Amino acid sequence: MRTFWTIIIIIGLGLNLDDSIRAETDNTGDPPDSTVSIAPAFELSGLDGKIYRLSDYRGSKPLVVWFTNLCGGCQANIPHLDSVYRADIKPRAELLAVSLLGEDKETVAKISKKLKLQFPILLDPKGKTCEDYVGQYVKASCPLMNLFVIDRQGVIKYETHYPGYEEAEALSAIRAAIGQENGEGNSEKESGQ
Repeated sequence: MRTFWTIIIIIGLGLNLDDSIRAETDNTGDPPDSTVSIAPAFELSGLDGKIYRLSDYRGSKPLVVWFTNLCGGCQANIPHLDSVYRADIKPRAELLAVSLLGEDKETVAKISKKLKLQFPILLDPKGKTCEDYVGQYVKASCPLMNLFVIDRQGVIKYETHYPGYEEAEALSAIRAAIGQENGEGNSEKESGQ
């Protein structure tokens, strides 16, 4: 009887493993490295009326996706993130902010105008994209992990909570991921020289 249950457990583990490998494959159909996390695809409307898709960036440039509820803490840090975007990110990558305010487009537009944001803000009215990235969506609430750096192949290279944790660490990781994408490594600006 013990042998029977051992075989059942092994088969069950094998089926679960097979399903997880099948769920995450690269373009060749081969399973990716076990440490690789593929970014979920999305298609969202921007506040500017354009449609933004993860696939539009694949193969062209790295992407930083930031899920935000535009709370006071986020708003206080947005000017700094916007300046980093203009100085370091934009020439080599793209930053997309995703509003977690549901259907509330008016508040998003007011904040964007007030802060004179240079990066696109996308609308995720039902929270589907947020749920795909972090496992759940609670309207107007920031998830524990809300900032993702995605390389040209669609692989999540770094994730954190912004603002929060160590802001300098998050911005350094973004710069490093973008620099590595372009074969640049650390620039003089990053090293403080």
